[in-house]
Amino acid sequence: DMPERNRVQAMFPAGSRVIFNPHGTAPGIDLDVPPKIGRPSRVIALPGVPAEMIEMWEATVAGLLSAQAGGGRVIRHRRIKCFGVGESDLEQMLPDLIRRGRTPSVGITVSEATITLRITATGATSDECYAAMEPTVATIHECLGTLVYGYEDEELEHVVHRLLTQKGQTLATAEWGTAGLVAQRLGDVPDEAGCYLSGLVLPAPVALIKQLGVPAETLTHNPAASGEVAAAMAERCREQVDADYGLAVSAFPAVDPQAAQPERVYFGLATREGVTTHSTPYAGHPAILKSRAAKQALNVLRLELLGDKS
Repeated sequence: DMPERNRVQAMFPAGSRVIFNPHGTAPGIDLDVPPKIGRPSRVIALPGVPAEMIEMWEATVAGLLSAQAGGGRVIRHRRIKCFGVGESDLEQMLPDLIRRGRTPSVGITVSEATITLRITATGATSDECYAAMEPTVATIHECLGTLVYGYEDEELEHVVHRLLTQKGQTLATAEWGTAGLVAQRLGDVPDEAGCYLSGLVLPAPVALIKQLGVPAETLTHNPAASGEVAAAMAERCREQVDADYGLAVSAFPAVDPQAAQPERVYFGLATREGVTTHSTPYAGHPAILKSRAAKQALNVLRLELLGDKS
């Protein structure tokens, strides 16, 4: 009477060993495959759910393979996360770090405007690998400054939340163009400290007037995609819940392919002392525009929390 999917997951090749999965129904498989000539091959299969696979690898598989290799050399990686410039500009800021054949090596990847630098080192132990990386890590920080925001799986929302928690400060957000992506990112971070007080999504001009109390004249005299509107949104969302910071994203501008310069998307950042506006070009592949704008808004707040006024 076992469901078919569980019955299949409970079947293993003859002679194989089960790799325990503490958080899922699919175990792993560890199997020696005898060859026609030479030594047997070892096949290890793990479930594809990333969280389950990583935990099973770290808890079981890495140790098995290390023991089989007889304590040979190990490879370790470290990821440094950056935001605020394009890939080509960032590469030019790093003296000779990305070249082929360098030890330790530094790879570069980009996902929705987040740049990841992946440092790889080989050594007799993990500690030796990480020690070999330290001069490269120091050079990256020296060259990039606050363009570096975190490590490994950290995203901008994690860093913003940590800084707010450390300072004992609170945040409210109001979004138009990003349609709630900033709130979604912040909402995915556990918030035991209660830093994130409110997140409003405002899909139309009337919502700014009714939900935020933005004066109608602000919209009458300024386009929805403007610094004035972003500033009013930030100020009002902060005041509504008495937060330390109000962060807002204005409407996105219309795209004119014939324009000599791209239009801009505006962000407002309100504090108890006043409000400032920031903007970036609204250009790039349509698939990443919302996500990148949400990250840009979070980065505006991150730099403010760091005291970087550049």
